Amino acid sequence: MRRKSVPDLIDPFVEYCRIRLADDPHLWASTLLDELRLLGFTGSYQSLTAAIRRLGLRPSCQACHAARGRDVAIIEHPAGAET
Repeated sequence: MRRKSVPDLIDPFVEYCRIRLADDPHLWASTLLDELRLLGFTGSYQSLTAAIRRLGLRPSCQACHAARGRDVAIIEHPAGAET
């Protein structure tokens, strides 16, 4: 596998993304993109979502995990509950 010769656009923002998604694992990527653009991120929505997946930045939410595969589900997220 070849190493990239150009740094990834997300590199300077990885820690910010990690913190924001740890605070709210349900944060929409479009909202995160808006925040990152204010900080100088010039990448696209697609490059952001690919980086979130590739780098494993979004922590899993145990409450949501049980609801996967259901067409409609109401998921209880008690205030202050760990995800």
